[in-house]
Amino acid sequence: MIPDSGEPIQSDVPAGAAFWTPDPGELEERDSIGYFRDVWLLGHVERHEAAAVARDEHELVRMADSFAGDHEEFERILLAFDYSDADFIPAKG
Repeated sequence: MIPDSGEPIQSDVPAGAAFWTPDPGELEERDSIGYFRDVWLLGHVERHEAAAVARDEHELVRMADSFAGDHEEFERILLAFDYSDADFIPAKG
């Protein structure tokens, strides 16, 4: 159910790519940066902890995909997971 943009996916980082982290003050001023909301600066995270979070998130997406009948339901289920709010889950008729 994850939408396809039609763009080819590449795993390489483009040559000359610039990376940055937001200034902590910028994060304090607003709860989002770019298209991300509820952000916080991560630091000193062990590799195994980051891998565990990625596995958990992968499982949530897999579950949402198995529950959803279409793209709209998929998005609403993910909102329910994201906000821990069952009100986002679409009613089944």
